[in-house]
Amino acid sequence: MLREISSAPLPGQSLVVLDPSLILAVDVFPCEDGHAQERSLFDEVLPTVEEDDEWKSRP
Repeated sequence: MLREISSAPLPGQSLVVLDPSLILAVDVFPCEDGHAQERSLFDEVLPTVEEDDEWKSRP
């Protein structure tokens, strides 16, 4: 589709949740705005958090 458009695609980003015991991504939260902070995705992420979950940030 982009071949028909003269402009380039905008950057995006994803917040990915990794289960370290499985070494497997268990949730992916895509964001169309590549310049947005991860905090802007909290409304989508928080409902997936369960009791005794441990979350760490990694740059």
